[in-house]
Amino acid sequence: MRFFSVLPLLSLVPAALGYTNLTSPLEERTFGGSSLSNKGSYQNCARVSGQWGWIKWDFGCICEDDVEQYCRNNNIRGEIKNSIYSYISSHGVRSFFPHNAQPTCDGRGGYTCGSLGKKSDGTCGTTNCESSHWSSNGSCCPRGQTYSNGKCCGTTGCGSKGGQCYPVYSCPSGQEFKQTQCCPSYQDEINGKCSCQWGYEDKNGKCVPKCNDDQKLDERTNKCVSKCDTSNGWTHQKCKNNGPSICCPRGQTAYNTVCCASGKEEIDKSGICCTSGVGAKVQNGQCIEPTGKSKHPKRMIGTQINLTPSDKVVPYGLESNAKGQLCPASMAACPIDAASPKGAYECLDPMSDIQSCGGCATLATGRDCTAIPGARWMGCNAGSCEVYSCKKGWKLNAAGTACERR
Repeated sequence: MRFFSVLPLLSLVPAALGYTNLTSPLEERTFGGSSLSNKGSYQNCARVSGQWGWIKWDFGCICEDDVEQYCRNNNIRGEIKNSIYSYISSHGVRSFFPHNAQPTCDGRGGYTCGSLGKKSDGTCGTTNCESSHWSSNGSCCPRGQTYSNGKCCGTTGCGSKGGQCYPVYSCPSGQEFKQTQCCPSYQDEINGKCSCQWGYEDKNGKCVPKCNDDQKLDERTNKCVSKCDTSNGWTHQKCKNNGPSICCPRGQTAYNTVCCASGKEEIDKSGICCTSGVGAKVQNGQCIEPTGKSKHPKRMIGTQINLTPSDKVVPYGLESNAKGQLCPASMAACPIDAASPKGAYECLDPMSDIQSCGGCATLATGRDCTAIPGARWMGCNAGSCEVYSCKKGWKLNAAGTACERR
């Protein structure tokens, strides 16, 4: 966002535009016939509303001595804090206020004592609040702020959520205030700039996936699909639901939204192909098939079985790899870890990878076999962890999948 100098952009409309230049030190002030030299102080205050770039705000009546704490409590950033100081310094009205009073910025030195009540001599009622605090509902808060949801937040132009105060900024139509600036509603603020998330781009007023050169965007599903290269065996096929035709590679059939290989079918409109004719369902992005007789021959613990490609049912890991856009066939796209850059992934074979066995360990769909308590030698066989020997003080369980305390 581009920012300009403070004063030219401030469209600040105070309740009173007068400015009284009182430069003399604190002097005795008579209020209702009583001496209040030790019962109040002079404050320079103004009704603060303004604009910084596209951001507009209205924070109500604030005194110059209270700006620092006001901005700190309400998470107001430096540029706007400086503009508040500048405006109060130039347009504020300096008046005497009794302790625990909240100025009203009416241009005549008006104030309220809130729940403390105003005495006949003009002072506010007795309280344990600090002299620069006031009370609107029985709780002590700095001038210009009110107790709400467990916090003292700005009386005007601020809100509270999750135990934190925040400024309420207004943005142009179609935009929202993100972290430090107004951005289009469909974008986020990333590293100080308004943009789409990693892997997406701004197109026609919305964030859409950024496709590779050999892909195009399917506007129905908002996903990248391969371009139909008919010279390499790709064909346009009518979908099973009589929807628009989609492009499928050789040997695959069009279903509702995707193409599936022989022996597979799309479950509902999930975009996921599972074994056909077995009543499979899709849960958390994976095929769930009814439990039946094992397809693999009975084996002794620790015996490795060589699987044929038709035996493998490989979870694809990240949703964006559902159609094999990220990794080769039989490989799953797994996020590396939380410390890696956003979007970073690696291609793994979940049928044999010892640290992502059966799926992606970082997505909690697979298991890290090396983390089995007490295991000394272990492996991943056909997507399941197997333990071959245990550490001292442990023994192998009957299934050969874990170690138990002796």
